[in-house]
Amino acid sequence: MRAAIFIVLVAQLGTTSAKAASGFIYDHFVRECEKSGGRVGTTRAEADAGARFVCDRGGASTSGASTRLPPKTAPPAPRSCEHEVPANVNWVFADRGAQARYRNGLYNGLDPFEAVVRAQGHNPPVQEMLRRCGRIARDYVANRVAGRVPGADRTPTVPPDEMRLPLRPPTAADCGCISVIPAVSTANGRPTYRVSNRCSYALEVSASFSGDTLPFGARVDAFTSSARAGILGEGDGVTVSPPEGWTVNNIAAVGLRTRGGRLNCPF
Repeated sequence: MRAAIFIVLVAQLGTTSAKAASGFIYDHFVRECEKSGGRVGTTRAEADAGARFVCDRGGASTSGASTRLPPKTAPPAPRSCEHEVPANVNWVFADRGAQARYRNGLYNGLDPFEAVVRAQGHNPPVQEMLRRCGRIARDYVANRVAGRVPGADRTPTVPPDEMRLPLRPPTAADCGCISVIPAVSTANGRPTYRVSNRCSYALEVSASFSGDTLPFGARVDAFTSSARAGILGEGDGVTVSPPEGWTVNNIAAVGLRTRGGRLNCPF
């Protein structure tokens, strides 16, 4: 019995001595690692369990035969819609070229949000971000257009009359809606013409004149000139005149414009 107890005590003392030796070696390793400017990569518990000592020195790890890579850092979090949307929408309304693309989108029937996305056509990642941010982006564009964003630059808009124009290109049928008839001459004898629109929709109209300024031998096709009648809705009409000083004149054509294009209607 006494022999058995003695053997157990010797075993316990051996284990204690081994741990003490391991602790001494670990402490020495820590001092040497820190002295060289390194970072200890092995805990005392790991060392006691038999793991190799690791000392990280500026990305290069030393442990005899093992190497530990520096921990990976998490990628930066994506910037929020609340930050990205105002910055990129405001740019559209501050850049002259982007403003032109924005207005062109409105002319072609896009809503303000889609017109902003079109204006960012040179930057597909921003277009994707605007669509991904969804309601936040649409609400911000709506607030910009309505003037509800404090301190923001003035938002370019399409004149209301422009929005009355059809999106489609003008056709020959539209030419038949426009009449140009002589009206009462001015006090100095200058002729005038009444330009009217009988279509049920608006058209931008101009009248082209041809004529001459010679008192004798004048040619009706010597010169050409154009007078803008403007955007005429159903039943609208305005009076236009050829240039002052012409001795002869003739209605040569009527020009039409919609948001989809232009058309010349010869008389």
